[in-house]
Amino acid sequence: RDGEDGAVSIPDDKFTVFISHKHDDHALAVEVKKAMEGLSPGLIECFVSGIDITAGMDWRREIRSVLARGHLLVLLFPAPSNNGDGCLYETGLYTRFDRSDASSVVCLFSPGEASPSPLADLQGVPADVDKIRAFLGRLCRRTWEMSDDWRRGALAPEIADDQLEVA
Repeated sequence: RDGEDGAVSIPDDKFTVFISHKHDDHALAVEVKKAMEGLSPGLIECFVSGIDITAGMDWRREIRSVLARGHLLVLLFPAPSNNGDGCLYETGLYTRFDRSDASSVVCLFSPGEASPSPLADLQGVPADVDKIRAFLGRLCRRTWEMSDDWRRGALAPEIADDQLEVA
């Protein structure tokens, strides 16, 4: 939905997560989608290009549309490489929306590595079990800290620790 001033208004019926990934990490992105959506079925909706964009669609327009209505962008960056330009393009589109209440970007990266240098000022999470569990717990129990455009409170305030462990 667009406001009179041209700003994009993000709906609050579902918490929308855009999962950005390199082509080589598509299988990982699918697993992250399943895990995140399983935390609060029906309330968390994840978008992964290659699954959610079908043949014949204008992929650039669809990506922009999902980014505009997204509450969170999760960038999967398991290993540095030269083929991550698409991820940086998507992240750049997402962070350039001129809103004073900008949504979050979280970069999940290999524990022995660092997040991509162009994203060094954005939130990063080393992909080890404890850090991922803490990230998912915060997403479920303190959602407003992950996306300041989310207005419905915690996504899953009563989520059990064993559910976070499975995810």
